[in-house]
Formats: sequence, structure tokens, C-alpha cells
Amino acid sequence: MDCDSINENMSFTFTWKIENFGYSSLKNGEYLLSPVFVVDTMGKSRWRLKLYPKGNNENTKDFISFLLIRDITCSGPWNVDIRHELSFIGTDDSILVSTGPFENTFVKEKSWGYGNFVKRDVVLKVRRKDYLPGNILTARCRIGHDNEITNYEHWFARTRIGVEWRSFKWNIEQFSSFRSSLCDIHSNSTNQPMVTLKFHPSSEQASETFIRVDVYAHEYWLNFSTFRIHFIDISGKGTECLNNEILFNECNTTASFALTTSKEELMKNRNRYLPNDVLQLYCECAFSSGIRMAKIEKIVSLCSSWVQEENLSSDGLKSKKIRLDSDSKKIRLDSKNLYENLEALYKENLFCNMKLKTKTGSFPVHNYILSARSPVFKAMFTYDTKEKKQRMCKH
Repeated sequence: MDCDSINENMSFTFTWKIENFGYSSLKNGEYLLSPVFVVDTMGKSRWRLKLYPKGNNENTKDFISFLLIRDITCSGPWNVDIRHELSFIGTDDSILVSTGPFENTFVKEKSWGYGNFVKRDVVLKVRRKDYLPGNILTARCRIGHDNEITNYEHWFARTRIGVEWRSFKWNIEQFSSFRSSLCDIHSNSTNQPMVTLKFHPSSEQASETFIRVDVYAHEYWLNFSTFRIHFIDISGKGTECLNNEILFNECNTTASFALTTSKEELMKNRNRYLPNDVLQLYCECAFSSGIRMAKIEKIVSLCSSWVQEENLSSDGLKSKKIRLDSDSKKIRLDSKNLYENLEALYKENLFCNMKLKTKTGSFPVHNYILSARSPVFKAMFTYDTKEKKQRMCKH
């Protein structure tokens, strides 16, 4: 939520982070659902975000589809008129792609959004560093209405797609005459083989022999995997020879691929790739196990008078915006609002980080308020004192 939200009457923001988005196993027409979020100012209506990593139908298979849906379990009014905006945002809260704001009437279980929200290749390849820093996609929805705004809320949710990564070197010895080479890849959690790779020569064409890689899945939870393999030359430099994805299911537990360079070509370059008749491979694998976590992480709620002085980033309360008078350049602060906001912080025990203990009891306090009012407290919290470490002051 930012100050632009106020001008657009956007009183609610939902930020959803999807970890390991690039390893989603969902097919065309299959979707991810965010945790439910509740907008109190709109009849306590319940909502979700719906995201199709490979499009919501055949016509949008090259796109990511993104929709806002009113949850069927909603207990609010049947019709809700809202203003809404859907976005993907970067690490600095910059908008990478956005639609809206638009005004629509939502009945229960109605959804609205875009089937062709953004090209898959833009997110996964062309601008991957922008859209998937740390392989995390950040989606955002802002909602508002025409009524007077008294409170602002910002909900933060996270969904994690489980992934196990492996990288290792594999040597095929006596390469000129080898028949097969087996490699087991073990699971971190069970230490049992979850995949077996079988390397073997295959004469698919009369003039050339290619090295094939047969993949056998052993674990029922495997549903999506990526494989990258490189030839390693005598200088340690790698040349990619395989980059593929596999979708596993109950009926499909095997796959087979051919490396890009033939055995004959490798033999011609034996001095570079086959020292002592050994072919060295570097393998990178990722194994997706589906959704492992989906939850609401935190909720930030502020009154309108405070939000007008604050800036909320995708990580919550970020920085104070001080407005200057254009003529005198003096700081304009509403002392009454400031007093009320500080009083609300204390009464609601918001962001308290210390306890003040007296003879009659203990009270939650803010160390920066105490420091501002007392040089004794300021010195106490500036250095590594016992009180600072224990987060308790005795008076």
C-alpha cells in the first residue's frame, strides 16, 4: 500500500509471494490459489487470487493468467461493488505489469482478471531477474470502494512450492567402449534413491551414435523435474548438452533424452573431452514436490490519518513521508494526530519491544519513545546493557 492508494480509494492491499514459482508442475488450465483474505470494510467479504502458470485455456497457454475471485464461503452481501487492480511487482515495489484499476460487481464465486496477463517467457526467461528474484514471484491485488476510508489494511501471504536441488559431477569411464552407466540421485529427507539416471549409447542414425539419458522416478511425490547436463573439458569449462523438463505422474515415471553431441564428435575431440578415456559430466537437477506451504504471514492495519503520513512497501511499514510547506519549507505536522497515533500504539501494544517493570506490575513500552524522553534510557539502549539484552527495565 502506498500514498497513491489514498487517491484511488484503495483501502486494502494483498501481497502474495510464491516461492520457487519457476518449478510449478501445473499444466494448462491448472491453477494456484492464494490463502483467503477478508476485507472487513466491504461486508467482511472473502477473496482469493487465482494464478494459472501456463494459462487458463488453450488460447492462453503461452501466458500467465491472473484473476481475483470472490470466495464461495463468503458470508457478506451477495453483491459487492469494488475497484480493483492486479499487479506483479519487483523487489523495490516497482510495478512490472498491472491491470486497472477497474470497477466491477462481484457476486459470490465470481472471478475477474486476465487470461493473457503476461507472457510466460517474459517472466521465466526474458526478464527473469526482475520477475523472479530468488525464484520468488510477487503478486499484488489492491481493492477499494467509493465510501469514506477510515482504515487501511495490508495482508501478506506466502506460498512455497517444495523443491529439492542437486548438482554433481559424473564420470563415464572407458567411454570409447562403455555400454551403460547408472547414477542414483538420493532424497535429502529420506536418503533413498528418488531418481536413477542411465547413460547409454544409442545408434539412432546409421552414421552417428548419441548418448541417451533414461530417467526413472522412484518417489510418488515427484511431479516436475528439470535437468541440465554439461560436458566438462580438460580446462574445466562446461558446454551444455541437455536442458529439459519432465512432468511425472502415476502413469508416467520414466523419460528419455539424447545429449546434443554425438559419440563420434566427442571421440574426434578426445584430447579436449576424453582425458584417459573418461567423459566428465556436470549435472544440475531440481525436483518439485508440489505445494508445501501456504499461509498468511502478517496483517498491517492503520487508521487513515496515519497512512497519509506513512509509506507501506511490500514488506510492511517502511518510511515516514514528511511534507514540506511549499513557501516556508517548514515541516507541517498535525500534533493532535501525532498524539493520537502514539497513544494508539501504546494502548494497542503495537510494535512494543521492551517491558518496564515497577513495584505494581510490568508494562509494554517502546524503547525509542523512552530514549527520546530520557537521556538515561537513551544511554541504556545505545549500549549492550543487561536491560537491552533482557528487554526488561526495572524502575
